[in-house]
Order: sequence, then C-alpha cells, then structure tokens
Amino acid sequence: MIFNNQFLSNEAPFVVLFDMESQSEILGQVLAYFVRNRVRGNRIHESLRNAAKILNNATYQPMSFAIGLKGHQKVNVTKNLLGGNDQDYELLAGIKTAKIDNFVNVIENW
Repeated sequence: MIFNNQFLSNEAPFVVLFDMESQSEILGQVLAYFVRNRVRGNRIHESLRNAAKILNNATYQPMSFAIGLKGHQKVNVTKNLLGGNDQDYELLAGIKTAKIDNFVNVIENW
C-alpha cells in the first residue's frame, strides 16, 4: 500500500509507475493500493521530451504520464489528488489480462 504521500514538482517522464508481472490471474486477487496521495505540479523536462519523441514514435510508447499501470498486477488507484501535471497523461493503464471482464479500480480521483 502506498498511502498519504506527496509527489510534487518533479521533473521526469513519469512520476509513479507500477510495472509488475505477477501470477495474480492464476492465484487469485493480490491486493495493491495507491490511495490518498497528492500527485501535482510534475512535468517532463524539455530535453527529455525532445529525446523521447524520437524513441517513442518508433516504439509507440507514451512520452510522459503522472501515474502509469503496466503489466499483470491490478492496482487500486483511488482517492488521490491529481492535477497541474504538465505531462501527456494524468493516469495511463495498460494491463495485460487473459480475462475479458477484468477492470482496474481508479474511482474517486480528483
């Protein structure tokens, strides 16, 4: 659980990235939470943005985001304060799944 933290005024392509490979689809639900955090005022440095354009156009990857979910592990991202981030996405989710009815809980973020 990542609870009640502040991620403020950082310069990076992403601020928080959950990139997890797990066996949660096989073994059942594995609990993971990102709750009541402040993710505000973050940005990607211009030199990084220009360098990322060359690479990311070839690989179809997003250049910048505040919170990213990637891999097999589902993370509950709830009740966080987001905003003022000068990045391409506030929240970006690309979860791999074998089940058609899977979803990621990202309710009540402001």
